Amino acid sequence: MFEPHSILWHTLWVGPNLLLLSLGIFLFVKHRRSYPAFIAFAIVSSIGQLILYSVDVIPSFSGETFWTVNWFTLSIESILKFVVIAEIFSRLLEHYSSIAKLGRILIRGVGVLITLAAALAAAYTPKDGN
Repeated sequence: MFEPHSILWHTLWVGPNLLLLSLGIFLFVKHRRSYPAFIAFAIVSSIGQLILYSVDVIPSFSGETFWTVNWFTLSIESILKFVVIAEIFSRLLEHYSSIAKLGRILIRGVGVLITLAAALAAAYTPKDGN
């Protein structure tokens, strides 16, 4: 039923990303100033996933290239996700400036800590075959 490179596999990879790209373009045209972080996330994330899909489907790309592109897109998406969370948080608390300021500091701090924890976990992960 769900085999790699079946019609269902292609549809489930490409379809949601095309919908997210359409949403991002629509929001960019209609509400550019309202949600800049989410619009950037929607457009960059969907384009990154479509590029990753292309790298996976085209046989001239190696597995190493696929994982390099995957790592790059995930790192960009992760940064944009934190920016979207900060944007939502600041919009919700815009009438409470002191809480909003504390929230921005906490979100930045947590983002840095999670990034450092991920880097340390990646550095100390045992290699294959060990």
